[in-house]
Amino acid sequence: MTVDPRYSLNVFWSSEDDAFIATSPEFPRLSGFGSTVAEALQSMEEVLGEAIATYREEGWPLPEPYDHAQFSGKFQVRLSRSQHAELTRRADAEGVSMNALVTQYVSAGLSRAEATSVLASAVEERIAALLDKAGEPFPVKGIRRRAAS
Repeated sequence: MTVDPRYSLNVFWSSEDDAFIATSPEFPRLSGFGSTVAEALQSMEEVLGEAIATYREEGWPLPEPYDHAQFSGKFQVRLSRSQHAELTRRADAEGVSMNALVTQYVSAGLSRAEATSVLASAVEERIAALLDKAGEPFPVKGIRRRAAS
């Protein structure tokens, strides 16, 4: 199956897995692995193709591909007065603008969220493998059986 090339793909190195991992923000629970960037992307395209086929078979709506041109890089946030004051104090203490400080905090939070998501997926896979090995019946809430290799 040909995957819509408008879907975003990201690749990063995982020391823990000793492999490249490819992900798609539009499909955050999917990933592909490979010993090279090309292998990880190929694996992800196969996984994505299977997911899209499943979505279609089930009649589920497909996620819209991100249009990065729609993101200006600016947004407004309403804070309480105490939050605004605390951010101002911290920015002054660091010698940076409040925008720079908030950008740093957002980046750290997004990195933590991504790491948590990757860890949760790894834990689910490990639990599924252990249950499979023990011959436990499926489905177990929140855990899917991996396709047979």
